[in-house]
Amino acid sequence: ATEARNPEGEMLGEEGLAQVLVDLRTRPPGELLDGVRDALVRWSGDDDFDDDLTMVVLKRMEAGLDD
Repeated sequence: ATEARNPEGEMLGEEGLAQVLVDLRTRPPGELLDGVRDALVRWSGDDDFDDDLTMVVLKRMEAGLDD
């Protein structure tokens, strides 16, 4: 995802991806994944990526709390 390029050839980069994740941090996992993919499409201007895209969402649990 960090290597996604916009039409000017600029990469999204780690900072760009980090900002996307900050913006989506309150979303449920499925919406977060969709939001990241949507952000990549907006950045690149295309939904046909040159490379594969694999994403995993992990939920951090506070110690001592039961789910």
